[in-house]
Amino acid sequence: MADDYERFVSFDWADERWRAYLNGLHPPPTQEQIAKYKKKWYKKHIDPNFDDRYVPPSDPAPTAEAEQRTEDLGPLPKGLYHDGSRWADIGQKSSICFGAYAVALVMVIGCWAGVFPAYQAVIILVVSFLLEIIAKYGLKMTKAYMHHVLLDDVGIMPIMSATVLMPGLHPKVRQFAVLPLFLTALLSFAQICKFHKKLPGFEHARAYLLLLETHDFMVWLKDPEHTM
Repeated sequence: MADDYERFVSFDWADERWRAYLNGLHPPPTQEQIAKYKKKWYKKHIDPNFDDRYVPPSDPAPTAEAEQRTEDLGPLPKGLYHDGSRWADIGQKSSICFGAYAVALVMVIGCWAGVFPAYQAVIILVVSFLLEIIAKYGLKMTKAYMHHVLLDDVGIMPIMSATVLMPGLHPKVRQFAVLPLFLTALLSFAQICKFHKKLPGFEHARAYLLLLETHDFMVWLKDPEHTM
């Protein structure tokens, strides 16, 4: 029984079949529910003889040193949902970040079209990244807090943005350097659209169309003879 469980634990959970099954679950399951779904899926698709009710014996009590290390870092905050499902749990904060990212993306497109200077777009992006960090983790000044923030996809973005805002940087170089910031913001924006409970499906399409229309408008501003 223990050997079967070891094989279950060591299974490659990057398997496309499992990922497709997990991504199809709505609403997104909690971590405890995912563990149960894993056992049932593994028994159905990998090992029919696997006992999905088996519970491994508990680990021995941690040493005082291990407990101290755990206390130093603290529990992982609920912001660490790498698939973006955390946006479904933070309510109105998701709406605020949605609006901030929408403005930031339009500003970046505008700076590439020559309508806005790149530094203005970068400042709006920094504000959007900071809003996401505060929405997910709050605002604290502890070692554990900084550790968890820097593990997040947007955690280092404000620091990266500071390099783009360096004085003396050529405007064309600054425009090009905005690209990784834009892609990170676009990822967060897409995750909000996917998981925000108060953002109906038709709003997703409207948000996408708004971006397309904004892009066409920026092109028209740059070249009035261009047909929108």
